[in-house]
Amino acid sequence: ISQAEGVTRANCASTEGQNLVTSLELAAMAGLSTGVVSTARITHATPAATYAHAPERNWESDADLPAEAIANGCSDIASQLLDFDYGTGLNVVMGGGRRAFIPTTVTDPEGKSGKRTDSRDLTSEWLSKYTNAAYVADRDEFLNLDPTTTDHALGLFNSSHMEYELDRTIDGASGEPSLAEMTAKSIDILQKNDKGFVLIVEAGRIDHAHHAGNAARALHDTIALSEAVRVAMEKTSTKDTLLMVTADHSHVFTIAGYP
Repeated sequence: ISQAEGVTRANCASTEGQNLVTSLELAAMAGLSTGVVSTARITHATPAATYAHAPERNWESDADLPAEAIANGCSDIASQLLDFDYGTGLNVVMGGGRRAFIPTTVTDPEGKSGKRTDSRDLTSEWLSKYTNAAYVADRDEFLNLDPTTTDHALGLFNSSHMEYELDRTIDGASGEPSLAEMTAKSIDILQKNDKGFVLIVEAGRIDHAHHAGNAARALHDTIALSEAVRVAMEKTSTKDTLLMVTADHSHVFTIAGYP
């Protein structure tokens, strides 16, 4: 994750001098506001690459760190999100992966325990670190989030990955915002900066559905991405905003008995 070619995977000692500048670090250095949104865990590989540096993508919480990593001073991806100190820090973070931010002694609204063994509650630390900060955990709280008074928003809507769009519910304990809704709210918060902003939005579960050979869920999540792109286009102007749509990698999409 954001490391140069001299690093050895899962070896903390090899990371010395290997950190690369991430997209959001670069933006924050220039005075822009920054945000990252994903339907995957926000500590998953693609969103993590916008703010963290690690020789192993699976070091999402401190419980995932091997003894070698601890001995050589490497930190987990979730804690690096809190340690992001470029510019004014991260302004918007929304996605899944709540478990990496809360300790094992805490049960979240879904009835699931956290994974952290260091007793840190990073959601509370987020609120303490920033002024005009908010933390939301479900769609109702998300809808009540006022972008005009919020400068740093953390939204963690599932213990692990967010639900597939086909399975997403909008009320009750499992209520989650859509990718388009998260994109719209993020832009509303970020656009208050006259210098501009950089927002990374990932429809992370398209990939997961393809891995599972699940055509319906892959297609519904692709439509959800399309809706997010539409919202981003409506909320910005081509006169001053560059909108890029790409994929981190492709899947061969075959429909057969045993492809």
